[in-house]
This record gives sequence, structure tokens and C-alpha cells, in this order.
Amino acid sequence: MDSTASLCPSRLARLRGAHRERPQHRRRASETAGAGPDGDTSAAAVAAAARAGDPVAVASFERAAQALAAGIAATATLVEIDIAVIGGGVGKAGDVLFAPLRKALSTYATLSFVRHLTVAPAQMGTDAGLVGAAAAALERRTDAAAAGV
Repeated sequence: MDSTASLCPSRLARLRGAHRERPQHRRRASETAGAGPDGDTSAAAVAAAARAGDPVAVASFERAAQALAAGIAATATLVEIDIAVIGGGVGKAGDVLFAPLRKALSTYATLSFVRHLTVAPAQMGTDAGLVGAAAAALERRTDAAAAGV
């Protein structure tokens, strides 16, 4: 398999971004299939390439899904969650990410109380984390006011 298949979508995106000054990253990014027609290696472009059947882009999402599944299963085992919500730009990848993620999760989530764990994209997309943080802060403020603090 091509060595670029080991890259997850976010890594592909960073190859042209923050690490441009490093020749090996520049070279690997320029050699990377799975980019958009203009050479765009953002997660959105890699997702589009995966939807179009690019084997390197598909492999990168499968690898990312496997790593994400391992992390989600471990977290779910520790804190007994019922749903894992994927936000940010990667949550917009759709079935390119969620199909292999659900498949990999069945391998990692083997304990009885995590076998039926649900994964879903955040309904608020890239703003999900911000909205969640604001809601938590507001709840704490309301609780403090009710306690007379």
C-alpha cells in the first residue's frame, strides 16, 4: 500500500499548512494522492476525493476512523457514555468517516455496556464545541446563583 495511506485526513491537511517549512512534509504533501483537483489537502478536499473513490483518500479516512474508534471505545469504557458526537470539520465528512468508524467501533467496543454506543455528527457542525462550552458555563452560573454564591 502507498505510504501516504497511513495519513489521517487532518494530517494530510497539515502537510501543506503548519509544517510547510519542513522539506519532507512538503515533498510528502506534493506526492499525496487524495487531494482535490487544485492540490487542496484539507479534510474537506480529502473527503471529496474519498467520495470520488480515490484509494489513498479512502485509506486515510479508514485509518483515521480506526484510531478514532479506539479512542472513543476507551473513553466510553471509562465514563460509560451512550453517544459520541463528532464535531468540527471532520464531522462533515459523512459516510466517508462514519461508515468505517462504526465498523471499527464494533471491534473496539466489546464490553456489554459499550457495544451499542452510538456515533453521530454534531448537529451544530463546527460550532458544537463552542456552543457546548457556553451551555456548560451558563449552567454553572445558574447553579451558583441558585446556591446564593
